[in-house]
Order: sequence, then structure tokens, then C-alpha cells
Amino acid sequence: DDEEVRADVIMLFNYSPPTGEINILSISRDTRIRLRGKIEKINALMGIGGEELVVKGIEQITGLPVRYYITLNFKGFREIIDALGGVEVYVPMDMHYNDPVQNLNINLKKGRQLLDGEKAEQYVRFRKGNKPGEGYIDGDIGRNRAQQQLVRELIEQKIKLRYLSKAQEIFSIMKKYMKSNIKAADVAYYLTDLHKIDYNKIRAFTTPGDSKQINGIWYYICNLNELRSTMDEHFFK
Repeated sequence: DDEEVRADVIMLFNYSPPTGEINILSISRDTRIRLRGKIEKINALMGIGGEELVVKGIEQITGLPVRYYITLNFKGFREIIDALGGVEVYVPMDMHYNDPVQNLNINLKKGRQLLDGEKAEQYVRFRKGNKPGEGYIDGDIGRNRAQQQLVRELIEQKIKLRYLSKAQEIFSIMKKYMKSNIKAADVAYYLTDLHKIDYNKIRAFTTPGDSKQINGIWYYICNLNELRSTMDEHFFK
């Protein structure tokens, strides 16, 4: 988020280089989790123990080992989208929201359109409007699906030869705004198979569960049995 003490968007990417298949799991940022004997929301783990603690939380609920992490702040996100010439996305509804406390102003019209970095940020952050009844019926899950759709569109539109010339510019942006444990050798290994990625081979999932208020705090209670079944059926080990 803007304060960089909580994870605003959490996604797990599961990639099979030989086949070009990608699984994406969106993890609700309000997911209730117990780590080190304390109950927390999973997005708060960033401020408590950094990326490594978020990884532990994700591994705990999914049962999958997480080898790599990437943390990108919103300024870096905006600059990368702009460097790629924007991304074309279908906006499913008029999106209007104003929150002076977060310095967040969202104003998008319904329809397929080219979003620059600023508008792409508005799209991925929108959940509800200022008026009752505005926004996604399923709240954060609806926002997660929108975020997944933007990622799918980026992959479909931008992983093409003509965008390789942007690689150095994007790398420079990421060095300024990103934290990661991915090494140059890892990047080189995966780049060789990027041409195999097919939009139709991208599967997106959200953590199953429901929102619940506990001791005055709203949490997302993940159905771990259902989630583990999804992991076993679809995700590469």
C-alpha cells in the first residue's frame, strides 16, 4: 500500500516452463492467519516480518513451497505500465471512489479501454464506491478477479518480441521500486521459455472462504480444505 507496511495485492504465480502454463492464486489481503502464536491478517505480515514472513503465511495456507518473491510498490507499477504503452482492459462498471485519507481518487468509465499507469492503478484498487451498492457484489473477491484479468491482459498483449526493446527500461524501473530474491541466472533460465506462454493456458483462482467479523475485526476466513484440493488438482509441485 502507499505506506508500504501492508501488502495491498497478494498473488501467487505457479509457472511450468516446459508447457508455458501459469496458475494464479489471488489471496485476500484480509485472510486470517495464525503465525508465531498470533492472529493476524496476512497483509499485515509485510510490516511485521517483511517478504519472508508473507511467504511463510502463503506456504502455510497453500501447502506449496514459494521459491521467489517480488514486491513492487504502486509508483513502480504505474511506471512499468506506462513504459509498456498502457494495457487494454475491459472495465466492467463505472468506477468512482474518493478517499482523501488514502489520497485515492478513482474515476473510470465502463467499457474496454487503454489504461495508462495511473488508470491501471485505479482499476486494480477499486472495490466499492462512496455510495451504498456501488462496486463489486462480492467485494474483495471481485477486485481480485479484476487484478487477475489485468495480469492476463498484460501477458497476452506485452509478452511479444516488439516489447523486448523495453526490457532494459523496465529493469531500471524495477531496480528502483522492487525488492526480490530472484537472481539474474533465474531470470535468464525462465526467459528462454517465455514464448511458450499462451493466454489460454493461464488459469486464475481465488482463495475460497467467507468474510467474518471476530472481536470487532473483519477477517476473510479461508476454507483450507477446499484450497488444498485446488492446489492438488491444478497447481504444479
